[in-house]
This record gives sequence, C-alpha cells and structure tokens, in this order.
Amino acid sequence: MKVSKVCYGTKGCWSQNAKNSIGHVYVSNERCGSGDVSFVLINGTSVCMDDFRDFRFGVKYNGSTMIGFLMDVNGDRKPNKFGHDIFAVVFHEDKILPGGYDATKAQIDANCSSKCPSNLFCGTYCMQKVVQQGYKLPVIVDKK
Repeated sequence: MKVSKVCYGTKGCWSQNAKNSIGHVYVSNERCGSGDVSFVLINGTSVCMDDFRDFRFGVKYNGSTMIGFLMDVNGDRKPNKFGHDIFAVVFHEDKILPGGYDATKAQIDANCSSKCPSNLFCGTYCMQKVVQQGYKLPVIVDKK
C-alpha cells in the first residue's frame, strides 16, 4: 500500500462529514476512534484502524486481539456514508472479517439500512451484506 498521509490520534486523515447509514453525523468525526491511527492512501481512500473498545462491528469477541478498520473508498468526497462509500472490517485471529460477520441476516438487514433502528453504528454491518450479495453494490438504496 502506498500511503500519502498518516495521522496518529489526530485530525486530518478522516472525513469530518462522515455519516452513518441513516444520515446522522458519525460521533467520532474529529478522529475516527479514540485510540486510532488513520491514513490516506495514494488513491484517496481513507482508512482508520482502532480497537473501537467494546464495539466490534458485528464480529464476536472471544478475548483475542481485534482491530477494526473503517474504509472510506473515496476519501473526503461525498456521500461519506456507511454502506455507500464507508465500510467496516475487523482483523481477528489472523483473518480479516467483514463487519456483520457474526450477525444474523435480520440484524445485518436492520443495521445496513437507511431506516436502521439504532443510531451511532448504523451501516457498520454493510460489508457482510456486500459479501452476501456476491460483492455487488449498492447495498443501501436511498428512497428519494
């Protein structure tokens, strides 16, 4: 990977306009997590790495090391929205698993929706929906 910029727990490598799948501003926009390292690839993709404390993006925690990754595939360009151009994966036991990996289909469908019932982490299971759809996008279609 070729990196153009690295941020260690500081602003500058993650969009401050990132939104969850229901359009609410993602709570950690100043940085993408509390103990994060984020970076921007040469192609403009923004990546955030963090342990995200107790939230594991729908991957079951079994006491081993887990690191969450948020990827905004087009960086600071719109839509900056989970399930559209922002996706979550988890590094767990030497594997990279899609966000939502251990969730049920009903949980994935509810989370990866523009009508997600929770709030903060809406859209973080969308990578598993991408896998379930045979890697076809989009996974969320906003009704206009």
